[in-house]
Amino acid sequence: MGKETSEILSVKSSLGEDNDLYVGKKLNRKEPWIPNGTEIRYFTGCITNEDDRIELERIMTKSLKTGGVVQNPGDMFVINEAGSFDKDGCYHVIVKYMVLP
Repeated sequence: MGKETSEILSVKSSLGEDNDLYVGKKLNRKEPWIPNGTEIRYFTGCITNEDDRIELERIMTKSLKTGGVVQNPGDMFVINEAGSFDKDGCYHVIVKYMVLP
């Protein structure tokens, strides 16, 4: 099992082991949990950089608008977000997300 598959399964199991869910929505058991072609992507950036901040806002907003349901091209779901400050006080963020291209 690949690392991406493991991450997806851990998100799924955290929602309940017996549920076939997209985040927040129960689906027919015949439908896959994620559509074929869904990609795991990473975004890294510093929020003091305007371009990085705009891209981070776009990813987070798109994830919230889709409500966690990844089924149409362009839909995104944020799996994990982490960040830390560097010695200059800039906040660097790493976001792992699923996207259906």
